[in-house]
Amino acid sequence: MTRLDFEALYERSDWYDLQHMNYTEDLKFYRRIASETGDPILELACGTGRITLDLAARGFKITGLDISKSMLNLARSKSTDQQLNIDWNLADVRSFRLNRKFNLIFFPFNSICHIHDRRGLESLFTSVRQHLTPSGRFVVAMFVPNHRYLHRDPSHRYPVSRFPHPENGEIVITENNIYDPATQINHIRWYYKVPGCPDELEVENNMRMFYPQEFQALLHYNGFQIDTIFGDYLMSPFSGISSMQIYVAQSA
Repeated sequence: MTRLDFEALYERSDWYDLQHMNYTEDLKFYRRIASETGDPILELACGTGRITLDLAARGFKITGLDISKSMLNLARSKSTDQQLNIDWNLADVRSFRLNRKFNLIFFPFNSICHIHDRRGLESLFTSVRQHLTPSGRFVVAMFVPNHRYLHRDPSHRYPVSRFPHPENGEIVITENNIYDPATQINHIRWYYKVPGCPDELEVENNMRMFYPQEFQALLHYNGFQIDTIFGDYLMSPFSGISSMQIYVAQSA
C-alpha cells in the first residue's frame, strides 16, 4: 500500500500532546457513544491517548491502536502513571489484525484524512468490518471541506497553534497550503518556530478532503449501513451549514 506521509508530523509526541492537551470538545460525545454501545472498544489512530485515557478512566475496556511508535510510547507511559489498564497496539489502521471483536470502533479527530487513496480506504474498511461484533458500531469524525480554507494564498503564512515548550518559552506553528482538486489532497506545510532554534522546522500535514456524498458512498460500497450523521459533537443533525461530518455506521 501507499506509504503514509505524516511520519515527521508525529515524531515529537510530546509536542503533539502539549498542542492538544486542552482540546476537550469531543470527549463528552465519545463518552455518550461508548455508553450506548458498551465495550469492548477500539480507537484507531489513538495518538498519545487523549480520548483513550478518558474512556478508560471511566471504566470502559478500551484498546488503542496507532502506527506511530513515539505516540504510543507516550500514551503507554501516561496510562501507567494513571494506573489504567489499556491494551496499546502498534499497527497500521489499513491492515490491523487483533483477533477479537469490538462493540465500538471509532476513528476520531480527522485522522482518516491521512489516508489518501482508494486502496487504503478499502483495506481500512475491511479491517474494521472484520473486528466489529454483529451489532457493533463504527464511528468516523472529520471536518467538512471548506473552500475558503482550501483556496488560500499559498505564499501567505496562517496561524495554527502556539503552546508551551517542554523546557522554556513556547512553540509557534504557522502553515501554508496548496490544494490539488484532482486528487482532493490539501498539501499543507507546517512551520515550527522553536525557542533557541534559528531555523524553523518544516513538516508535511497533507490531508485528503472527503465530501459528504462521497464518503457516504464509500461507506455504502464497502459494506456499511449508516445509522446517523451528526453535524457536530453536540449530536446536532447534519446539514448544509455543518462544519463536521460524524458518521455512526454498522456492517450492512
